[in-house]
Amino acid sequence: MAQPGGSSRIRSDADKAASESVTRLAAARRAENRAASVVVHEVHELSEIRLAAEMDVHLLGADHGDMEPNVGRAQHSTECDAAVALSLSRTMTREMITVANQLAWRLPTVDAAFTVGDLDYSRVRTIALTLVRASDCTVSALEADVLATALRCNVKALRENIWRLWISHNPEEAAAAQSRAVSEERCADIRRGNDGIATLVSKMTMLEGAECDAILDELARTVCSNDPRTKKQLRGYALLALCHREESLVCQCKTEFCPVATAAQFVAPRRAPLVNIHIDLDTLLGLNENPATLADGTVLDPELVRLLATDARWRALLSDMWDAAQAYRKENYDEQADSAAADSSDSSDSGVPEHTRGTADSDDKAVSKGSPGADRSDGSDGGGVPRRGRPRTDRAGTNPRAKRLIARGRSRPPAPLPPTARRSARTSTPTSSAPLGQEVELSAAIAEFLAAAAADPTLTEGIHPDGHGGHNTPPPGALTYRPTATLVALVRATYSTCTFPGCSVPAARCDIDHIVPFDHNDPPAGGWTILENLHPLCPYHHHAKTLRLWACAKLDGNGIYWRSGAGTHRITPPEYGTVTVPENFLHRTRFRRTTPDRADGAGTVHESTGYEEQPDDTLTPDSATSPSAEPPEELYEPTWWETHISDQDNNWGNLLDIRTDGDAPTLGDIARLTDPQARADAIYLRTKFIEHRTIVTEREKHRPPPF
Repeated sequence: MAQPGGSSRIRSDADKAASESVTRLAAARRAENRAASVVVHEVHELSEIRLAAEMDVHLLGADHGDMEPNVGRAQHSTECDAAVALSLSRTMTREMITVANQLAWRLPTVDAAFTVGDLDYSRVRTIALTLVRASDCTVSALEADVLATALRCNVKALRENIWRLWISHNPEEAAAAQSRAVSEERCADIRRGNDGIATLVSKMTMLEGAECDAILDELARTVCSNDPRTKKQLRGYALLALCHREESLVCQCKTEFCPVATAAQFVAPRRAPLVNIHIDLDTLLGLNENPATLADGTVLDPELVRLLATDARWRALLSDMWDAAQAYRKENYDEQADSAAADSSDSSDSGVPEHTRGTADSDDKAVSKGSPGADRSDGSDGGGVPRRGRPRTDRAGTNPRAKRLIARGRSRPPAPLPPTARRSARTSTPTSSAPLGQEVELSAAIAEFLAAAAADPTLTEGIHPDGHGGHNTPPPGALTYRPTATLVALVRATYSTCTFPGCSVPAARCDIDHIVPFDHNDPPAGGWTILENLHPLCPYHHHAKTLRLWACAKLDGNGIYWRSGAGTHRITPPEYGTVTVPENFLHRTRFRRTTPDRADGAGTVHESTGYEEQPDDTLTPDSATSPSAEPPEELYEPTWWETHISDQDNNWGNLLDIRTDGDAPTLGDIARLTDPQARADAIYLRTKFIEHRTIVTEREKHRPPPF
């Protein structure tokens, strides 16, 4: 028999302790709500500062014909600054700005409850965004009832009650608001989540949502009752089947007398996924287990990627080792210092491990092709300008993510993989080539650079502020505004997303932006179209850079340094590179052309880079492809293909796609022909098509911007 009052007293004491804990939780929640209100109010203050500045600029220029303040610039600046400061996405930041403005302008009672901590941000956000399309009269009439509902209901019930009150008060306005919401917010988006799971988010009308729900249930019932999957899982498979235009699911019961077993015979094979996957060679061969990634940086299981690689096209991305180049430079620096201190010293030890020196020797070509900080015995860059020394900062640990992409190979069919790379079960734990601590090292490298930049602001101008990447003469294609397909692929492989701080837009959906702007009037003087001067920017942040709300520069190690007019500084590291503080570096001055004053047609040598301007009567390959060169009239005459076959095959993007040959016979078609005359005719047609494609490409080079 239990002791009198034993268990009851234990539970009573627990209830008292729990009551105190709940009280502390409620107090902490109110404090959190008050802190959230401070953030929202400060966002509104930032918006007011930017808007007031544009109003002042408008008033200052009123006599010059300005029609209205540049409100869009103020909004753009506020969204970018707040998103970086709060580490939020652009969508969440824009919503917070809307909520802040609604509280300040139309919801004073809700704002007061939020300020004292009675309401949390999720409920305030629901109220503000639901009533954003309501008139001022409607908001004033509903605010008291909406606040009372918010104090006792969860978010879902609060949203339903707001719409019920709105429809009861003004049904016409509520119906119009719902109609506008459907037209403005209809979308479908894929969001990558945790544990390798992605979420599909789609916005539609309530009726359409009910229809989709019924269709998913109908597809989920096309399997027999013995299928081991739950209804929730079957609905997920049903959605994927809809995307592949399938009318039923394949039952997985694996029983002998399945009533729907024959349905699998009528399901067409699904097409191969059109995705780009990055995986290092060691992992592909089964020697390492480094994770593979999609083009946007999403992590994939290496075993799954090995399976996909057996039925895919392969393309190699060649890289050099950044740490090897740094070690090579450090070795040369130490050897020069030792020889200057003691000429009689014959020691071969330079302070670099033997295996590191051996790796660096294999990459010395990368250093000689314009690696920043390559040492010269005369202490200059060849132009007579002395270098500015910088104290060395030796940081323990490995150099973080020390790779730099330099070239792209051709697309090829898959090669056979070793049997160990196709094992379904991992029987051992391979050694990874990506040691732990790389992210810690990268964060330390970024902090070190920002500290060095605070002492010497010239570091923030980038390693090549002229946009020439260390080249003395323009490489092929550098004076053409539009980059080649190979160059675009290397840029998007170097940066998987938009390089603006915190932006997650995949690089495949970004513009390829010149960090130092391209000069259309004088291409050699502006930033060149080379890998060292390009990065991906989403259209929104590209516009912010064009408005000069933010400026950027490429650092040593391929990191992108961003700074705003408000003094915010951020660094976006590349996918494989790092951020380093150059030990010895030279800032080249901006390229300036000198005016020719000689009448003999001799070329003028430019002082900053030594690039020699060709005389007017000499046409070089670079000048022939320059956008400023006047194209010949013959370039726009109809080609043989446009005259005799089709005048519709003139889309440059489609013509460069190897899968798009118009009506021309492919190489496979020619190989299968046995009749000599038919084969000759096919070869003639393909030759004319290649000629047509070349001319269309030349026309594209002379097309005026923007592209």
